[in-house]
Amino acid sequence: MVAQYGFLFPCATNLNFVRHICVRNKNLKMKPISAKSFLVAFALFFAFACSNNEDNSEPLELSENEFTVQPEKPSKADEISVITCDCAYNQLAYIKRDGFTIELIKHFNSMMKQPCVLKLDTIKLGKLAAGTYQLKLIIVDTSTMILPADSIFHTEEQQLVVVN
Repeated sequence: MVAQYGFLFPCATNLNFVRHICVRNKNLKMKPISAKSFLVAFALFFAFACSNNEDNSEPLELSENEFTVQPEKPSKADEISVITCDCAYNQLAYIKRDGFTIELIKHFNSMMKQPCVLKLDTIKLGKLAAGTYQLKLIIVDTSTMILPADSIFHTEEQQLVVVN
């Protein structure tokens, strides 16, 4: 049996030829490595090769929300901004103001099949009069394959209280 597989395993000297793996040393002679040494080297390689060194933490603590308001407790003298953490392909289309309701409409095209790369987007609302506002973030899919066209993909609402 050794002669049969000798061309595949040149270090095989007995029927337990699976236990030996061959490497060449400086003199170009074959030197067997034990299975234990191979397993230790294999385990060490995968322990470091498969470790995840990437920082997957969110750049901004948003809890369950897609957006947050800066400053947290605004007054009518503050410049108010909305910070969204969403896919880079979600583009701000327009801001619709109707009394104390502010809608932030973002568009994307699902037909583009782009990967979602998260980014922070700052949308300036400016100075607002004192009162309680309803902020709505609406993400609309503009794909022509979606029926009906311009269908709403995601909606989120928050309340914003601006004090004197």
